[in-house]
Amino acid sequence: MDLGLVRQALANPAPFESQAEGRRAAVAAVLKETSNGVGLLLIQRSERIGDPWSGHMALPGGHVDPQDRDLRETALRETQEELGVDLTTLASPLGQLDDLAPVRGMDLIVRPFVFLLHTEPGFAPSREVKDWVWAPLLEVAAGHLDTQHRVVIGSNQLTFPAFQVEGRVVWGLTYRIIQTLLSRVSETHAPLKPLARPPR
Repeated sequence: MDLGLVRQALANPAPFESQAEGRRAAVAAVLKETSNGVGLLLIQRSERIGDPWSGHMALPGGHVDPQDRDLRETALRETQEELGVDLTTLASPLGQLDDLAPVRGMDLIVRPFVFLLHTEPGFAPSREVKDWVWAPLLEVAAGHLDTQHRVVIGSNQLTFPAFQVEGRVVWGLTYRIIQTLLSRVSETHAPLKPLARPPR
């Protein structure tokens, strides 16, 4: 996968689907070109009592502030607050993806916006962010990083599709957003050719 494929896929998007009901939030899918193709910025949230996403891998973002003019501004503001990265000067907007709800029955709707970095940013993470990594999208698309994530809820154990990057598991809403982006690219182009697995 290269940036040309991503640009074309987002320039000719599928019909946008908006889920109007629910509290609003936005996230930024920040891309950069690397020697291994396109990298996607992921953050690891700090562990905090009472936070349902404590310690999770995520995209930078958060809830709408009353002063935000729109959801895109929410994604820009949250990225600045969480990572100290000003996407208005360091990146270009590539498009947006369909609204998603984190879990069924939850009163929250999240809209992802996609940005392309022009230069390597200097990170200044807030207390909300423990760490950050760049996920190689071609390896994710090829399934090389696939795994499963198990969650115990009451007496039930649920299994969710996931992938690993640098020993961290990406699942849930973040996984679904990334799969939506990859699906948009694959719908626009021929299926991505998997990378050969490196020898162990």
